[in-house]
Amino acid sequence: MGALLNSLRRYRLFVIFIAAPGLAIGLVVLLILTLFSGSGADPEAATTPSAGSPTAGQTPALPNVAASVSTLQVAPTQTPVPRPTPVVTPTPTNPPEPTENPEPTPTPTPTGPIEYAIQPEETLSEIAERFGVSIEDIVKFNDLPDAELVFAGQIIEIPTDPSQIVERREANPDPVTAVVLPADGLNVRDKPNTTDSTVQYVAPGGSQLDLTGVVQEIEGLDWYEVEDGNWVQGRFLDIDAAAAPVATATATPASSEEATPTPTEGAAGPSPTPESGEALTAIVVPEGGLNVRVASQADAEVAYVAVAGTSLVLTGEKAVVDGITWWEIEDGNWVQGQFLRFD
Repeated sequence: MGALLNSLRRYRLFVIFIAAPGLAIGLVVLLILTLFSGSGADPEAATTPSAGSPTAGQTPALPNVAASVSTLQVAPTQTPVPRPTPVVTPTPTNPPEPTENPEPTPTPTPTGPIEYAIQPEETLSEIAERFGVSIEDIVKFNDLPDAELVFAGQIIEIPTDPSQIVERREANPDPVTAVVLPADGLNVRDKPNTTDSTVQYVAPGGSQLDLTGVVQEIEGLDWYEVEDGNWVQGRFLDIDAAAAPVATATATPASSEEATPTPTEGAAGPSPTPESGEALTAIVVPEGGLNVRVASQADAEVAYVAVAGTSLVLTGEKAVVDGITWWEIEDGNWVQGQFLRFD
């Protein structure tokens, strides 16, 4: 609106200073021409006013300045459209990630035994319960003479893994003695197994064996090493027991397929070797009797026990198993030949 008023204001000044004087001059010229033409013109022409000419006694009409002014089209000034202010999108700020609570570092398990100082009035039972081990393991691991003979300030070692106990035992085995439990004796083998080992000799029932203290667990069975380097099964031994001295059996030669076992103490001289297939009789020698088994194997089921001095009738059939000669009885059971005296 202000721009339009300014335009009108400029136009008015134009009319006043330029258009008005020009129009006045034009009227004066027109008047003079009219006067001069009236003097020599046709009277009718003079009396008859021409269109657009002022009649006598009339003042010549001035141009309608207002109409001219009203017809003048003034282009309106375009109102400037304000440029939109760019919307600044705020850069999203990544919220700080929540700080996770640090996981506690697990306490590493000691790789070796723990050294522990016994406190005043503390017992091995309390210590064993605290560390989750047995009193026997602590006593053996530290080679203590007795579980009660400990004192405050004494430094002992607590095993943290069963393998440490085994390693300590194997490194420092304690020699022990054992008594053979089976009345018919116990096979002594050159290896701690029953698959590829060879029976070196049979330890008589009730005899004492000197062991090195070295123990190996094979297929769930504990095997003990004898001082001569051979092995016996621990389930047939009374560990830490002693017996009256008995004659030690001589090792059976492993190279002979049908080697004759050394006769057991008490037999009347060396046993003869009867021919296979001949029926014969034999006397049971061991005082504790002799196990009669259902098969010619040391781990076969015991059918019954033949009393010492009993006479057994044999079929004459025999079998050599693991270096041991087995004889078949008439009832179909089997006995070991080294415990028999043949007549």
